[in-house]
Amino acid sequence: MTMADDLIRIQFEMTKEKVRDLDHLMAATSMRSRRELFDNALKRARRNQLPLSQSAGRSDEEQFEPHTVEGAPKPKHKEA
Repeated sequence: MTMADDLIRIQFEMTKEKVRDLDHLMAATSMRSRRELFDNALKRARRNQLPLSQSAGRSDEEQFEPHTVEGAPKPKHKEA
């Protein structure tokens, strides 16, 4: 069985406004693709469903990881 055998194509419609929101989030988080944005959103959603004691012990690869692109502005973080 190859990786291609495990892939399922998902297609859905959204308004132009929602697409602009996605593209804005991609730029703000330095994501390279909408798929990468969705993958990270799903990781974050799964992590948020766990009790705090479990989510604190998640491995680095399961954590949300913003990516940087050379020359792209760095995401702005709110001051606490």
